[in-house]
Amino acid sequence: MTIVYLVAGLVVGLLVGYMIGLSMLNKNKALWEEQLAGARKKVDEVKREATAALKQERIRASKAEEKLVANSEGVAKAKTAAEQATTQLQAYQSKMQELQKACATAQEAAQAHMNARQQAENRYRQAEATLNQAQRQITEMGAQIESLEATRNTLEQSGKRQSRQLQRLRADVASTKGGSTSGLDQSVELFAEADGTLEGVLKILLEHEGQNAAVVADSNGIIVAAAGEGELKEGMAATSQMVNSAVKQLEGMVPFSALRSYVLEDDGSNVIAGRFFKCAGENVGLATYGPRTPSDRALDGAMANLSSILE
Repeated sequence: MTIVYLVAGLVVGLLVGYMIGLSMLNKNKALWEEQLAGARKKVDEVKREATAALKQERIRASKAEEKLVANSEGVAKAKTAAEQATTQLQAYQSKMQELQKACATAQEAAQAHMNARQQAENRYRQAEATLNQAQRQITEMGAQIESLEATRNTLEQSGKRQSRQLQRLRADVASTKGGSTSGLDQSVELFAEADGTLEGVLKILLEHEGQNAAVVADSNGIIVAAAGEGELKEGMAATSQMVNSAVKQLEGMVPFSALRSYVLEDDGSNVIAGRFFKCAGENVGLATYGPRTPSDRALDGAMANLSSILE
């Protein structure tokens, strides 16, 4: 019975609950429909927004795809450019290697050129030194030639002078009665080493004949040249002038012309010997002082050389 009551009560409860629920359902239906309409509007708005957003996303996706394509093309171009750059780089590297080889070759050639230039400079210096030496030798040879020319001219002049001296000696000797021209060449040759001065001739005469002094003086007793002991020179010149003047006083007393030579000897064997000769129209005297009389050959040679120099 209890179970029946319980079941009945349960059924009654269910019915009451259903009725209550149905009543509440009817009350809330309008509210639900209103809410559902609002929800549908929201769904439509969300749908429209979603559609617009989807459209925007599709546009962006299209643009992104276009960019991707463009980027892909850019990547491809960049890749191609990179490949070309790599190829060019390799070509540049090859050229660089060739340039390095060419540079090394050029450096070797430059070094060889420098070596050749150094050798050429050394050869030039040697040639210049040889040329300088040759020029010095040429200069020395020129000086030697000039010296030889001077010597030749001196010898020629000496030969001419000796020839004139011989001619003069021959004329002087021939003008003397019984004169002989033998030995004239030896007289002139005796003074061949004279230096071309009056003093040089007098010095040779002193040395060869052993005299103490010798002078050449004019007709007034003025010394023209002298050699030997200095304290005798003035006296010898004066003696030559006095002897010439004394001989002139003989004119009209004895048949005696112009004085040619003289010899004065004292008791101490000191001898003053002299000769007179014409030179440029003037009477010139040669006087010697010594322990003996000079030889005629020496006096002839001295007179001829002195006459040649004075002329």
